[in-house]
Amino acid sequence: MVEDTNYLATIIEEDDGFHVVDLDGNKGPVCKLCEENDKTIMLTKNAANRKYYSKAKARREIAEQGCVYLYFKEAKPAGSSVTRIPNAKLISYLPQELQDEYNAIIARAIEAKNAAKKKPMTKAEKLEAQIAKMQAQLEALKNDTDVEEN
Repeated sequence: MVEDTNYLATIIEEDDGFHVVDLDGNKGPVCKLCEENDKTIMLTKNAANRKYYSKAKARREIAEQGCVYLYFKEAKPAGSSVTRIPNAKLISYLPQELQDEYNAIIARAIEAKNAAKKKPMTKAEKLEAQIAKMQAQLEALKNDTDVEEN
């Protein structure tokens, strides 16, 4: 098989386990196995930005090619919002006018969701809230001293 040249790191298997090897030939420490029955390899830090790899797939590719070629994979931030259209496969069976109506409804729902999100306060708003809170505390103290004096 022809060696690929666009990879950023490789996975190899030795007697002690799986290792990530970078382009300079530096071999990393033994990768840990995780999940039930050690089905997944937890990769060490690498230039391809890969964190996990299937153990079965790695063994298959190592048997065929001698190693697993790792390509860059962009990190996805946790909790990133999804903007896909729900049931996109199903709406393709609807007539075009109903598809347009459905897409318009989904767009309005996404806009409403984004509008309902809590927006960060400006410095002025933070100070106003702080002043209001302190004024309420001052009033409470004045009321307490009035009660004590009577």
